[in-house]
Formats: sequence, C-alpha cells, structure tokens
Amino acid sequence: MACGHFGDRLGRKSMLVAALLITGGATIVIGLLPGRESIGLLAPVLLVRMRFAQGFGIGGEWGGAVLMAVEHAPLPASRPSLYGDEVEYRCRRVHLWLMSHAPLTKA
Repeated sequence: MACGHFGDRLGRKSMLVAALLITGGATIVIGLLPGRESIGLLAPVLLVRMRFAQGFGIGGEWGGAVLMAVEHAPLPASRPSLYGDEVEYRCRRVHLWLMSHAPLTKA
C-alpha cells in the first residue's frame, strides 16, 4: 500500500527503483550479518528486520509488475486483467518447479 501511494505521487519508476534498492540492500545486509556468537541477540533481531525490509520491497515490486502488465496489455484487449493474472500464474509455476526440483534432505 505504501509503494502504491508514493508511486502515484512520486512516479512508478522511482518507486520501483526504491523497492529494488530496499530489497537488494536488505539482502546484502543479511549476507554480511555476523553470527550470534559475535553480536549476541542483536543478530536475530537484525535478521528479522532485514527480512521485513525484503518483504516490503518485494511487495512494492509485485504491485508494480502487475500494474505494468495490465497497463501495457496490447490494444484492443477485451480483458486486460488477464495480463495481470499472468504475472501470478508464472510466479506460481516457478515456485512449483523449484519445490519439485529442490533436493530432499534428511534432518
């Protein structure tokens, strides 16, 4: 909701760039985050905060992707919402493919 609000006011392209930077920055921080042995309980707290930041950024990217797909549907499109559904459909297919090809390990 926040990305949509600011996207209408500031422009969709700038919000898409901001969402990508938030997601990428949080991912980099997660990769560089020291373990619990060195900074104690601050490590899991920072990890959870960065995961929330990633989710916020991905939410902004997702809304922008669906909106762009609907807005750039070829004209005359009788049902442009089908192009928005295509984003969801392809994402679900990728998730199912990744889950089916993930190595199964014993705990």
